[in-house]
Amino acid sequence: MNWDGERLKGLVQERGFTLVRLAGTLNVSRQALTDWTNGQVPKGSHLVALSKVLNVPPGYFFPEDETPPISVPLHRKRGVAKVTSSMEEASQKMAREYESLFRSAPAPGIVPIMR
Repeated sequence: MNWDGERLKGLVQERGFTLVRLAGTLNVSRQALTDWTNGQVPKGSHLVALSKVLNVPPGYFFPEDETPPISVPLHRKRGVAKVTSSMEEASQKMAREYESLFRSAPAPGIVPIMR
């Protein structure tokens, strides 16, 4: 999740606040609010207070990405071999297949260990 300062900026204007007035209401500096609109994530207590004043849930400021990125470590067969784009694409495809497998699996509960 990424903080979206532009959402904060738009909501402040929409609700008829100024940064100075909102800063006073939240008991923070105007610079803190400017930092938040520029992408810095506020502390939890400030986020909760901000959400209450602007009447939105805290998650409003953290829009979800359409597709979460999948990180795939790439391994080479030989130490000097280059990682090609086709290798990267194949790795991403395999990771997406595993992701769908894991997401569709029932909740694991307690996993038995066989020795």
